[in-house]
Amino acid sequence: MESQPDRQRSWGVSLFCDDIRQEVGNKMSLMGLYQADMIFQNDFPLIIPRFGILVRYFETKGAFSEDVILKVFLPGDDPEQPTVNQLINRPEMNSAAKPYELDPEMEALVSLRVPMMFSPLQIKCEGFIKVRMYCGQVVTKLGALRVRKIREGEVIPNASIASQQPSSRSQTASQATPT
Repeated sequence: MESQPDRQRSWGVSLFCDDIRQEVGNKMSLMGLYQADMIFQNDFPLIIPRFGILVRYFETKGAFSEDVILKVFLPGDDPEQPTVNQLINRPEMNSAAKPYELDPEMEALVSLRVPMMFSPLQIKCEGFIKVRMYCGQVVTKLGALRVRKIREGEVIPNASIASQQPSSRSQTASQATPT
């Protein structure tokens, strides 16, 4: 059974996408960002050519002394055998160099950014991709993405928008008049 994190001590988020790209100027681009569901037309098991997760984790400085363990569970994973089980040493978390002075509120935080790419990724069955950070007895839920097959007769919102061609009356960005 997972314990609930103390919201004042640890929190975070995971963004699920098709690709994570490191860009010039220390930028990161996320391509094909998933919303609430990853929906497929094919039966399971599935092979996805590329899949990325960008994990952001925060904790109040000094709240914990143990190392943390990042775990990613795919649908069908044994609860004791996650697909990802990555130990992150506390000294590495605390020693991250700051290139400039931070706001005092930010100085009171420890943060991690963990980009992960899977290529290819096999998904065995419907269910949830879950991201969790474990620190001692505290489990911080960092996000979940539901993976499922499209249901018979289901209409995916906005699915037809991407394939629509602009009408001849639509303005391009260069034709638009500033207001």
